[in-house]
Amino acid sequence: MVRGRRRPGDGGQLAASRRRAGQQTRLWEIASDVSAQPTGGRPQTDGTDRAAAEDSATAPQPKGPQRRCIASGEVDDKARLLRFGVGPDGQIVPDPGEDLPGRGLWLRPRPDMIDKARRKRLFARAARAQVTVPDDLADQVAHLLRRRCLDRIGLARAAGDVVAGFEKVRTLLKRDAAGVLLQAADTAADSRDKVRRVAVAVRPDLPVIEGFDSAELGRMIGRERSMHLALRRGGHADRLLLDAWRYQAFAPAPFALDRADDAASSVDRACGSDGPSGAPRDVEAARGTNGP
Repeated sequence: MVRGRRRPGDGGQLAASRRRAGQQTRLWEIASDVSAQPTGGRPQTDGTDRAAAEDSATAPQPKGPQRRCIASGEVDDKARLLRFGVGPDGQIVPDPGEDLPGRGLWLRPRPDMIDKARRKRLFARAARAQVTVPDDLADQVAHLLRRRCLDRIGLARAAGDVVAGFEKVRTLLKRDAAGVLLQAADTAADSRDKVRRVAVAVRPDLPVIEGFDSAELGRMIGRERSMHLALRRGGHADRLLLDAWRYQAFAPAPFALDRADDAASSVDRACGSDGPSGAPRDVEAARGTNGP
């Protein structure tokens, strides 16, 4: 059977447009799954709880293109992996934005996977070339992912999708319009708890990110400091959650990605409270403001 020759440009632009639309749709679906699922905190990095960490409710759910982790040999969604590239000098370079040209090398987003790939020369095997693996590669990844998280906040602020301040954040939470809540690591426990309890009353599974200090958060929104931030529901919040999920295994304590009711329970335990029963005033206030 002789197939007809495709004319130049015949369907090419349409196919490219469909691919781009499909990629955006898959990213939206993955991110929506992350923000809608209950979160389970920071994954373990010692390898003993690998399955629990990677299958936790914070993990993006497989929906897009698949890649193989060069350390574990497992095939998974790109959103659950980290890409590395080979620089012009033959050095392995982290590429979380998937921007570098050439063959991509993929790993689970965990320091022990990077260490295994370095010790067993798996980068060279996958790249099919002699490469140099820096000793501080995991630190480079941690720096880049932290920077990406903070830059996401700056982009959201430029788009008008960031709300800052104790009262404004509480108001957004009461309207159930927040996609993610951020609280600075140096926020007073009682102030942090009051905001969380509003989130618990309205949306218990709201993702909560902690661990950035108030100066870092403040710089992203043009202030000296910021203790409480919230991103409105939408693409900026979804993409921040993807980066935060990948970052949490590399982040120093006390960084955490939890759901609002888990975070509130942690504060209750730390303060010696018996749990959510200590929060009736904020719960009722949130419900009263949210409608009849």
